[in-house]
Amino acid sequence: VVAKGLAAQGVTSGVFAGSGWQDLEARVGEPGVAEWVKEYTAATGEKLPGTGAILGRSGAEQFVRALEAAEEPLTRESFLKAMRSLEYYDAISAVNVDYSGEDHVGASTIFISEIENGSWKTIETLN
Repeated sequence: VVAKGLAAQGVTSGVFAGSGWQDLEARVGEPGVAEWVKEYTAATGEKLPGTGAILGRSGAEQFVRALEAAEEPLTRESFLKAMRSLEYYDAISAVNVDYSGEDHVGASTIFISEIENGSWKTIETLN
């Protein structure tokens, strides 16, 4: 937030960062991203969803997908089994989510970005 906020003044130009999600601004024209951004901004009045909105939505999607995949009756065990079966692409954060019984890290992609011309630009993706 600080790096992006000061980018317009050129203070943070060239700053690097690593994150577990890809910045939305450069991807706002992608179909799934555009639809979510439109709904979000209409509901909140914000110009663009921030990091908290991106991560909160991603966490909520994982939770809902696990609830939908869980066998009935919903128990701790059926929920955990469903969580461990999740495998999908999260278009908003731009990561593949994949859990298993042995791997409880949902997404391990890291995006290396740099502030360029006032915006984050992804320069490398590490999987």
